[in-house]
Formats: sequence, structure tokens, C-alpha cells
Amino acid sequence: MPALEEAIISEGQLLLEQTAKINATLIELNESQVITMIEKLRQIEKKMSTAFTYFKASMYTNNYQDKEDTNRPVI
Repeated sequence: MPALEEAIISEGQLLLEQTAKINATLIELNESQVITMIEKLRQIEKKMSTAFTYFKASMYTNNYQDKEDTNRPVI
């Protein structure tokens, strides 16, 4: 029985060490890479909002011109 207990304890220690390594890696990723990813996503969001604004403006212009070019009533 003592050999089985020692094996269980050593496996538990190995699991604890691996969990600590994973935790350290996650902390490192959160401190460095997540911040840069958020900044990149913010830049993309700004570009998308600008493109959407231009799209809406062009759609408004097209719709406004269509209404003026025809003699049919606006529905």
C-alpha cells in the first residue's frame, strides 16, 4: 500500500506543477498579447464604423436621387 500512496502523491505533485506552468503561461498571455489584440480590434472597429457611415451616406444619396428622377409617387 505505501507504494500506491507514493505513486498517487507523486502524480498529484506532477499535476500541481503542470497546473502552475499553465497558470503562469496564461498570466503572461493576458498581460502582453490580450492588450495588443484589443487595440487591433479597436482599430478594426473604427475602420468598420467609417466604412458603414460611407455606405449609409451613399445609400441615402442613391435613394434621394431615385426619388427625384421619377414621376411616380413615393411609397
